[in-house]
Amino acid sequence: MHRSAICVGLLVAIAALELLCAPAIAQQGAVTAHVLGRIDSKRTVEGASFFVKTASGWKEGRCSIPAGATLEGRIAKVQRKGAGVKREELDLRFLPVPCPGDEAQDIIPILVAMQSPHHDPAEDFVMQQELVSIFSHVRKAPASSSNGPGGGSVGGGAPSSPIGGNAAGTAGSLGNYSPTSSTEQPYRAAEALGFPGVRLTLPILTTDPTGISSSHQVLIDPDTRFRLVLQPAPRPVDPASPDPARAAVGIPPVEEPKPLPAAPPVREDVEIENCVETGCAFADSPAAMVDSQLERTLSLHAFGFKVRGNRVLRSFAEDAAVRFLGEDQLLITFNSHPLIVRSEDESARLASPRIIRALLFSIATGKIIRAEDWRVPDEGPYLWPLDRGRVLANVGGVLTVYGRGLKIERQWSPLGDLRFLRVSPSRHLIVAVVAHELHTPEQHQRLADFVGPGKPIDEDFDLTVLDGQLNVQNTRQLNTWPELSEVLDTGLILTQRGLRDKWTVSESDWDGKRRQILRVESGCPLRVETLPTNLILLVGCSMDQSRAWYKIVESNGKTLLNGNVPSNGLLEQADAPTDAGVFAIGIAQASHPVDFGQGIVASDFQNVAVSVYHIADGRRLFATRSASGAINRQSFALSQSGNRLAILSGDDVSLYRIDAPRN
Repeated sequence: MHRSAICVGLLVAIAALELLCAPAIAQQGAVTAHVLGRIDSKRTVEGASFFVKTASGWKEGRCSIPAGATLEGRIAKVQRKGAGVKREELDLRFLPVPCPGDEAQDIIPILVAMQSPHHDPAEDFVMQQELVSIFSHVRKAPASSSNGPGGGSVGGGAPSSPIGGNAAGTAGSLGNYSPTSSTEQPYRAAEALGFPGVRLTLPILTTDPTGISSSHQVLIDPDTRFRLVLQPAPRPVDPASPDPARAAVGIPPVEEPKPLPAAPPVREDVEIENCVETGCAFADSPAAMVDSQLERTLSLHAFGFKVRGNRVLRSFAEDAAVRFLGEDQLLITFNSHPLIVRSEDESARLASPRIIRALLFSIATGKIIRAEDWRVPDEGPYLWPLDRGRVLANVGGVLTVYGRGLKIERQWSPLGDLRFLRVSPSRHLIVAVVAHELHTPEQHQRLADFVGPGKPIDEDFDLTVLDGQLNVQNTRQLNTWPELSEVLDTGLILTQRGLRDKWTVSESDWDGKRRQILRVESGCPLRVETLPTNLILLVGCSMDQSRAWYKIVESNGKTLLNGNVPSNGLLEQADAPTDAGVFAIGIAQASHPVDFGQGIVASDFQNVAVSVYHIADGRRLFATRSASGAINRQSFALSQSGNRLAILSGDDVSLYRIDAPRN
């Protein structure tokens, strides 16, 4: 019997097809996709939507699916354990995907294997390296546009295809990078790695769903990896031809994951502590601090500010901020929680915009100079410090530079929603990530329902680099949400967790050259932030996670300041003007140990202790402790000269005088 005859006779036997029809199988394509939400046999219903995102691109003939595409599926069947039913079962079927190069052809994704979610620290490092490559190209490429006070834009529209992603992208381009985990195991047909007792039943026909069954609850968590076969949908044919709906599913051969660039080996001879010539300064305990040199107190109660003491916090809030405009003006912004009339588009996309009240005070008189209401995004920061006593704000979807008197100096209008922003220590480099909506309102609603409240909806992204005047230097389209690092003026900060919880902190410059800054030991994930004059804040914990610590280090790796965080405290933020020679550290203290994972009531925060240090030697110049709690991350600020400190606590703002730094 000829081999082709054998294949025809075994169309319904997937395993035999895989073994005996290798040439035919090799023509089929397969991709890995990540589940975006949770699929739960106890809670889902028949007909419910689920969504996955492709980790790599696929192309066959004129049909293609880009990396980062969002694919939608339906729950075809739900069977729960009960009388006479011994196994829970879910049947999953994907919706056809239009072929961009052939309007008459659809592609049907078919689930053939899956793997439980896992996190590999090496994957984070590889993602950072990919991002450095993107930044290197963006920084060195010629400027794409510039804009004056009237604003400008970058962008590219979203495709009209039902799938998310940029169909015009090419595999391997910087716009479509999609690293694969170095620990991802090869898939086998009908395998469910990391799901004990779960069984996959592969479809026989292209119109059949994939069955997932278990003797207990079927729970597929977000970021589970699905292996999908991409099968051309049957076309209408002559009645004499075989029924296309009976076409069997071809299972492709296992594809080995592509090797990732190896992380540079950890150098064991690098000192963990590398102090400045005068020795590492050590921060005094916040408990020893007392109020001093209070200049003025401004009450915000009459302006609509109200402390919400019963609010449960999962992180420091971004509802209020304090910034200086020049030396004699103080900008205070806060959420007054008014009733907000939302547009039809905002309502359709589940947006919850905030109205932020911006009050500009005269420091000399304590009187209001100007008051405005800003419409800002529903979550995250909306205000950032710039040089020369200016600020950058995201107001009404437009990035705006404000100077003295809240005068608008520059604006930039992105074509999309601003989702992420970093400002370099010199304040002359701004990195913005802008999202482009890829879905209809109905698709967006289904995707939001599946992903869950408070989770970002998958989009396309533009990574744009601007200068301090909001002139666009360059932009690059991404199909994957970038895990952006902290930005120095000379490159990006990379962090890598090594053996025995030794973390390597490095800089990758704009030419892609990597330079190690220092290594530290931390039993928990390392928090890294950059400050003006290229200072770096590191926050970690002891190996047994019983004690939190922080460091201020110079970009050459020398430690300037060491400090411990009390068990009932949390380092709130660090602040530094661009040329004053000082920096400040703020530690919020509560009535009991802070655990954002479990949630903490706002009224449990009792005060914030702020210390100001000399950059030259780490010597403390000033310390105070507020009379009330502070729950907002930007609750204090230094003036441009470093001679004043403002702290927002309770419903008051306290102004302090600081002695000029002594060289």
